Amino acid sequence: MPGIRDELQSRGVSRLCHFTPIANLPSIFGRGGIHSVAQARERDVPLRPMDAGRWDGQLGHVSASIEFPNAFLMRRYGHVPIPGRPRERWVPTAVLDIEPFSIDWTNVLFSPVNAATASGDYLGSSVAHFRSLFDSAVPNPNCPPRQQRHTRSCPTDLQAEVMIAGGVPVEAIRRVFVERELDEEDVRAMRLPVPVARWPAIFYPDALSASIRRGEPPQPT
Repeated sequence: MPGIRDELQSRGVSRLCHFTPIANLPSIFGRGGIHSVAQARERDVPLRPMDAGRWDGQLGHVSASIEFPNAFLMRRYGHVPIPGRPRERWVPTAVLDIEPFSIDWTNVLFSPVNAATASGDYLGSSVAHFRSLFDSAVPNPNCPPRQQRHTRSCPTDLQAEVMIAGGVPVEAIRRVFVERELDEEDVRAMRLPVPVARWPAIFYPDALSASIRRGEPPQPT
């Protein structure tokens, strides 16, 4: 859909992000890319679910986000620890950096908030739905209104989602980001065909969201 590509270029969007358990990386890179739950089941691709509930109902789509991962969801499902409770982390996690212009934007869905909100009622595929990600106010009572200094390429809500139909080809994955040194060691041992780097700042939602609202988002090292 050319309209979406024009919007991406106009806003200076540099990446899509998809987070997944590190245990899924060999399957992702060995079986052709990121598969949707439905596609993985059909092709018998090993997949450790990111979100076993999938309240958004979109089993044929891969969840992604614009510029930065939905770190609030990562925290909710144990991918990063809850503040003050460092032991409450049980899913070593990677964030995949996806080239946005390598994606087939046909049938992609957009939600200005977490896609599961109101059982997916805010999902839509039009250019208008894409633009709603950047509205001054979104239907999340915990998300402050968008201010002028908010980073232009980032949605108003860190939890806004892009749901990619079918899957993401492995050729579109540029890098793997991890939080901890031990995670970096584990992923490097897999000998994946893309660079691996630590980027702790994208794993902590409160500080990440605040930096985006200030117009000072973290940069990869």
